[in-house]
Amino acid sequence: MIDAGYIRAPVTVLIVDDNRDFAENVADLARLQSLRPVIASGLAEALERVRREPIDVAIVDHRLPDGKGTDFLAETREAYPDLVTVFVTGFFSSDTTVTALNEGAFAFVTKDSEPEQFMDAMNRAVQNALLKRENRSLRVTQQAILAGIPDQLLLVDDRMNVISSNRRFPDFGPLEASEADLPCPLQKLLSKRVRNRYDWVGLIQRAHLGEELLEPNLIVRDPGEGTLIYNIRCTPVVGHPVRLALIRISDMTRQIDLERRISESESLAKVGRLVAIIAHEIRNPITGIRALAQLLQKHHSEDDSDRESIDEILALTVRMTSTLADLLQYARPRERREQPVNMRRLASELVTQGRRWPSCEGRTLNFRPEDESEPVVMGGRERLFSAFSNLIDNALQASPEGGLVIVRLNQRGPECRIVVEDSGPGIAEKDVHRVFDPFFSKRDGGTGLGLSIAKAVVEEHGGGICVGRSGLLGGALFEVRLPIIQKPARVPAEDE
Repeated sequence: MIDAGYIRAPVTVLIVDDNRDFAENVADLARLQSLRPVIASGLAEALERVRREPIDVAIVDHRLPDGKGTDFLAETREAYPDLVTVFVTGFFSSDTTVTALNEGAFAFVTKDSEPEQFMDAMNRAVQNALLKRENRSLRVTQQAILAGIPDQLLLVDDRMNVISSNRRFPDFGPLEASEADLPCPLQKLLSKRVRNRYDWVGLIQRAHLGEELLEPNLIVRDPGEGTLIYNIRCTPVVGHPVRLALIRISDMTRQIDLERRISESESLAKVGRLVAIIAHEIRNPITGIRALAQLLQKHHSEDDSDRESIDEILALTVRMTSTLADLLQYARPRERREQPVNMRRLASELVTQGRRWPSCEGRTLNFRPEDESEPVVMGGRERLFSAFSNLIDNALQASPEGGLVIVRLNQRGPECRIVVEDSGPGIAEKDVHRVFDPFFSKRDGGTGLGLSIAKAVVEEHGGGICVGRSGLLGGALFEVRLPIIQKPARVPAEDE
């Protein structure tokens, strides 16, 4: 007897026979086993039934008015591989039996068989269909689990052939490949960038020896995605009849970047406390020196020989005050008041003001919006204004006299994109990864904090910033992406 509790959905039995009495008798036997019978009188009707509803078991007469039972198998074998077919006939023949079994029939019984024999064949077919259904369910569940795992899993045999993979990272197997490509040699599956960077054979051998070791991180430099960091673990598959090892590949790039940011934040907090103390000790003397210099300046005419030295003292105090302000802003950013900021208006105002800056003298600064959008960002307007001021001022100072700086703006989906590009010499390849480091500067008199401050502001607003070379002007290009407010009911004016 079939365990009805095990059947999560009714097992459907299709009975295909033009003898109505025989078909009804088989249907009665099916109902006794808590099965759901459906009847078809010919081949065409049976195929239509299979296409229209899920069928688990088919009991098919070898001879039908419009075809043969083998035709039914030929039509359903590939499209419905889990369908279990039992052949019946009124005329036993060994040739017919062999043909039916060769075609893929599960069993072959004659119509004059005892009911117990017939029920036994049907029960075995149902059990086989349930196993296939369970196997299909397990496959679907396994695929769902694998799809939810962020790591790449490679199942490798002792001949270094990959027999299964969830195809996650391009470096460890092409994403467009299918399971039909497996098994294949591990070395063939791996990209050239990682193939010879690891002792893959040794990794699997150590796993089989019981050494479950976390391997050193594998660092891959990708021209398009930057530096990618993977770590790799290999464990043996215990209890499998074939010697297998499971290689798990985890993309650690974001985690390590997050840890780096946390470390930087902690260091920044320490620097902030130190800078606050230094600022307190230095600011008052600088203010005093500046006041005395201004006083002396009033008592010396412009043609006085000491006037040049006094002017230089004043210029140095201004520079020291500016540097101190940069240090304070970098190390201890002011808390911002959250408000909607119209980035089109902000960029336009920046360019208007920038044209009056000393760094713009002899240079052209243009604002070129690329669409009609007015993206709105939630954040601190003054902080954003200061960040983009640093980017534009850097671009102006990097451009030669007669040079051009362009500020572009557009909206792409949920992001606002602002690009600042110049006609200067650009950033050397060896310096690209250092431009946002604190105190890194190639300009005489620069504090090296402007770009660091800009990066910190952009990231605190949930955005990102990257650097490259301008294809239009030939100099440096800084691209900022910021998340925008999605379809606000009302965006208040910035001065409200």
